[in-house]
Amino acid sequence: MNKVKPINLFLMLIISHSVLSQQADILIKNGRIVDGTGNSWYNADVAITNGKIIYIGRSTNIIAEKTIDAKGLMIAPGFIDVHTHIE
Repeated sequence: MNKVKPINLFLMLIISHSVLSQQADILIKNGRIVDGTGNSWYNADVAITNGKIIYIGRSTNIIAEKTIDAKGLMIAPGFIDVHTHIE
């Protein structure tokens, strides 16, 4: 049985991490997500590129131009406030 040498394993981890990294314009970290489904809030991050949400979850592999720490704050991704008085 072949064993993977430690240096090869280390290189594979570095390469896989860099390949799996994703670029975003904005990363909002550590927020409490309220997603509108009626479920309880949960801790997660939100990545945004070109004004669109590209990821919601734990962002261990996202590199962003701007990072916002939302610790202790609520994030409601994708909500559009249509509050109007058109009736």
